[in-house]
Amino acid sequence: MGEFGYTRRNEAVALPLCEDGIASIILEGPFYGSRMPPCQKRSKLEKVTDLLVLGRATIEEARSLLLWLKEEEGVDVLVVAGCSMGGLHAAMTGTMTNFETGIVAHMAPPSARHAFCDGILYDSLDKKMLLEEVAI
Repeated sequence: MGEFGYTRRNEAVALPLCEDGIASIILEGPFYGSRMPPCQKRSKLEKVTDLLVLGRATIEEARSLLLWLKEEEGVDVLVVAGCSMGGLHAAMTGTMTNFETGIVAHMAPPSARHAFCDGILYDSLDKKMLLEEVAI
């Protein structure tokens, strides 16, 4: 959980695609790697609202790249892909473009709700802090 860098994505996806003549761009999302706030420990976000910021920023950055590829670079076939949370963001990105875009959403949940409300991440939430944050 919380891959830092892009070595695995590069070796498992981008390089094999390149061998078939398919170019790819690998995003380093907000709150990861060089974009991680100094106070953050690994992939554990400081506030619940950071998850919303992370998602929206990722989607908007990906949409901007797709638009640039299409309009400025003349690329005709575009596909967004991701795994897990990245798959959810890929699906959202693809559905929010106003032109045809392929989507590969590997192991993507329909939302993060189940993981945080019913599943494995439930006990990791600081519920008191969440209630204070919502009350602001």
